[in-house]
Amino acid sequence: SILLLWFTKRTEKMATEVMNQRRRIEVQAAALLVLALVMVWMTGANATRRKAKLQKVEWNYCDPEAARTSNITAVGMHPYPPRAGDKVKLLVAGKHGETVNGGLLHFGAYFKDLPLYQGKEDLCRRSKCPSHRSGKFMFKAVEKLPRYTPQGVYQIQVKAEDEHGKEIVCARAKLPVMPEV
Repeated sequence: SILLLWFTKRTEKMATEVMNQRRRIEVQAAALLVLALVMVWMTGANATRRKAKLQKVEWNYCDPEAARTSNITAVGMHPYPPRAGDKVKLLVAGKHGETVNGGLLHFGAYFKDLPLYQGKEDLCRRSKCPSHRSGKFMFKAVEKLPRYTPQGVYQIQVKAEDEHGKEIVCARAKLPVMPEV
C-alpha cells in the first residue's frame, strides 16, 4: 500500500510534468505563430504603404508653337511600359497661367495613326477645380488596359479646355505596350 501510494504520487507528478511541458510547447508554438503572423502583417502593411514609382514619360505639345495658358512640367506613368491587362496610373503635372474653374478633357488613343478610342470628361473629375491659386495642377488617371491589347507603340493625346471651350493645353505621348505575361 505504501508502494502503491508512492507509485500513484510519482505517476501523478510525472503526468503533471508532461502536461506542463506540453503546455509550454503549445504556448511557445502559439507565440511563434503570433510572431510569424505579425511579421507577415507588417511586411504586407509596408508593401501597401510603398508607392508605385512613376516612370518619366517622354511627351510633346500637340502644337509646340501654339500659345497656351498652361504648361506641363512632368508626365509620369506606372508601370512603364505597361503590359496588356495592367492597371496603369498616369499623372500629368503642370502650372496654369490663369484660374481654371472647369472645363473638359478630350483624350484619344491611336495605333499607327488609326483612332482606337476617343472620349471626353469633366476636367474637374481628374483635377481640382477651381485650380489652386499657385496655378499648380495635377491630372490623375488610373485605367486598366484590356488583356487583349496587342503589343506595339500607341499614341495618346490629351487636350484640356477651360469652361469657355478655350484650349488650355494639349499633349501627346508614345506608349509602348508589352505583351501580357
